[in-house]
Amino acid sequence: KGAGLGGAESGKVALVPSPADALLSTSQRNHVGPVLPPPSREVSAAKLHAANAVSMSGSSGSNDASASKPEITTLQVKSEDGQQKMIVRLNYDDTIGTLHKCINQHRSKQQAAAGTKSGAYEVRTAFPAKAYSNLSETLRSAGLVPNATVFLRAL
Repeated sequence: KGAGLGGAESGKVALVPSPADALLSTSQRNHVGPVLPPPSREVSAAKLHAANAVSMSGSSGSNDASASKPEITTLQVKSEDGQQKMIVRLNYDDTIGTLHKCINQHRSKQQAAAGTKSGAYEVRTAFPAKAYSNLSETLRSAGLVPNATVFLRAL
């Protein structure tokens, strides 16, 4: 059974590491559902210190709330054949290129283990039907927030 899959040991859902993982608690990182659960009570001293520094800086309450709650999107990525699902969590302002990088890193690890290779792909949504080819477009401007399901299509 796969470790670290947050209850999805069937081998069909993979949690793909991303830069946004550093902003999430362990229970949030291991969650495979479409919506992140609220942060657990595990608060590191560094996070507590950073939150206190923000609250003491004299900024307004609305900025304090947004600083303590990162804008994270949960993307469910389905492989070309539909047999595998990947969960990728990224910041709203990360780019389509960052999504490609996370997918490529995950796929290269899988392919090394299986001794296979896969070709080029494009990221698409089913509705509205759209291909995301602009690698510098943010997930926010692409409309892939707060959650989305995307598909990989072989080129």
